[in-house]
Amino acid sequence: MPTKAVADLFEQRLVEQWTQTPIISYDTIAEPPDVPAFVVQQYPVVQGLKPVVGRRFFEEGVYRIVLNVRRGIGLAQGLTWTDELLSIFRSFKFPSGQLETFAPDGPIIDDNSEEGDWIVYSLLFPYRYQFDG
Repeated sequence: MPTKAVADLFEQRLVEQWTQTPIISYDTIAEPPDVPAFVVQQYPVVQGLKPVVGRRFFEEGVYRIVLNVRRGIGLAQGLTWTDELLSIFRSFKFPSGQLETFAPDGPIIDDNSEEGDWIVYSLLFPYRYQFDG
């Protein structure tokens, strides 16, 4: 998991910039909500590093947004939403200067989507957070 500061910064930006679907907290969902689409935030890879010289520390990882779109809405709408999400975090430096994201790859569509009611688009944003120890 990321540091609280990193999770707070990502969530704050997503809430400010994303109004097209509900944002569901990662640890609160047991069943999908009754909506056409929703997003969930995840942190699949996080590692902490400390350089040899100085007291500056780094946390590097991947911030993942999972867009779930109910089957039947259409691929074009799902890709429009993923484009909008990508633009929110693509190579973005947060105002504090401590957190920055890098260029993401395009959306990954879950192969298991063929068997369910949801098409699942995964967006991965590499990031680096710098802080003083």
